[in-house]
Amino acid sequence: MRGPAIAGPLSLSVVPYDHVPSPSGETPSGRTAVRRLLIVLAIPLLLLVGADLGLRLVAQYLLGRELATSLNLSERPKVSLHGFPFLLHLAKGSFPTASATGSALRTQGLTFQSFQLTLNDVAFTPGKLVSGSAATIRAASGRGIATVTGKQATAALKDQGNDVTVVFVGGRVRLRSPLIPVEVAGDLTLAGSGTRLDFHPSDARLPVTVSVPLPAFVEGARFTNVGVVGSTAVLSFTLDHPSIQIGG
Repeated sequence: MRGPAIAGPLSLSVVPYDHVPSPSGETPSGRTAVRRLLIVLAIPLLLLVGADLGLRLVAQYLLGRELATSLNLSERPKVSLHGFPFLLHLAKGSFPTASATGSALRTQGLTFQSFQLTLNDVAFTPGKLVSGSAATIRAASGRGIATVTGKQATAALKDQGNDVTVVFVGGRVRLRSPLIPVEVAGDLTLAGSGTRLDFHPSDARLPVTVSVPLPAFVEGARFTNVGVVGSTAVLSFTLDHPSIQIGG
């Protein structure tokens, strides 16, 4: 029994590889064009992100340098300007928040071991920051903390003519004085609407309360709470429409 007859000669055609469609209908040449387009679009985006990051670092450095001078700090504080894209906020001269962390802040006879503050709705003139001209940093509100060691509190008391030594240890206050032969416990409170730090001896043999003025190192600052943590006193403060003079 014979099989089916072949009507004519068998012919094959070869399709070039770069014209073979993918399951989605794309050709390799089409995919290459898409990749090239994505690369072209990515380059300016990467440049923009790099410029955004670079200018942020420069602005934060300049602002930290100016704050160190304005607040009489021995070291430049760490400053962070928050908001994206940074370039847009810089052009407008406003940021949703800004923060600063520093140490060795001395003002009006009292040295703070460290401070941290956060400002909300911050505004300043970028051009004046770059040129170093006199300018004012303004904000709607803010908050922060500052720390004081026993040694720093003692130095401030002695500047006030009070021969009392303060020691913060284990979260407690201890006081020493030439008036009595022993160290006594004490209490630490805010007084005068947050403008004064009072030390109250709990021993009747030292019947005096000594005080350290609390200067508002930033205009608009008000101390609201104090506590002893370990070997330091920690003071909380709020900021109501604070302003900081820089440059000039």
